[in-house]
Amino acid sequence: MTPNGDFNIDGAGLRRKGLNRIGNLVVPNDNYCKFEDWVMPILDKMVEEQEGNGTEDGQRARWTPSKVIDRLGKEINDESSILYWAHKVTSKLLGRFRLLGLNADTVSCSRTKSPSSAQP
Repeated sequence: MTPNGDFNIDGAGLRRKGLNRIGNLVVPNDNYCKFEDWVMPILDKMVEEQEGNGTEDGQRARWTPSKVIDRLGKEINDESSILYWAHKVTSKLLGRFRLLGLNADTVSCSRTKSPSSAQP
């Protein structure tokens, strides 16, 4: 189990004890190195996409915290990870919300075309 720490813990002090911090989680240094080995290539790719390189359409990616979480969940591809499930569930929900948005736009548009349907 990974103990919760604090965002303000002295990193140098932790490293002297063979520990490191990922956010507010305290982990053995070996685990931190494995995490860094996994996440750094993903972050490098995301930087390329933000700069407009590495995307199929040449558009610049705009990374928000929720998009970063989604991307990490997509990349981890491990059902035991909360990030994995955040990606799976969010993708499905966003698709449904887009469909609901489309339906709302369609209903709104039809109401403006037919004044009688705008009446309650």
